[in-house]
Amino acid sequence: MSMLDAIHEVRLVLTVERFDEAVQFYRGRLGLPVVEERQCAEGSGVILALGPHTTLEPFDASQADFVDQLEVGRRVSGPVRLALSGQDHLQPCTAWWNGQSWEVRRQRSGTWGRRSRRSPPSWLPL
Repeated sequence: MSMLDAIHEVRLVLTVERFDEAVQFYRGRLGLPVVEERQCAEGSGVILALGPHTTLEPFDASQADFVDQLEVGRRVSGPVRLALSGQDHLQPCTAWWNGQSWEVRRQRSGTWGRRSRRSPPSWLPL
């Protein structure tokens, strides 16, 4: 099985400074359909469909902080996150980074299901 066969879902999460303008651009100008919207005390985020199993998710800074606190316990993400999901939740990450990433937090169950957080190699601006 190739690495691409192991990936079932791709999520591209952007932490944006001007959340409302970003959402208007992606939804209004590009016409991306909304899968889910979140607006709560923890922050705002929108999940937009890019394809059958691929999403673009603009978050405001508060939502990005909330997700990092929930999944890792501290702020670790930069402005872009790449989330890969597969049958074996570690296989896509392990294959993708080919051992060049370091684990931030082991598997954890949460609102978004099982996940393991990894930081990319320093040469990759994610």
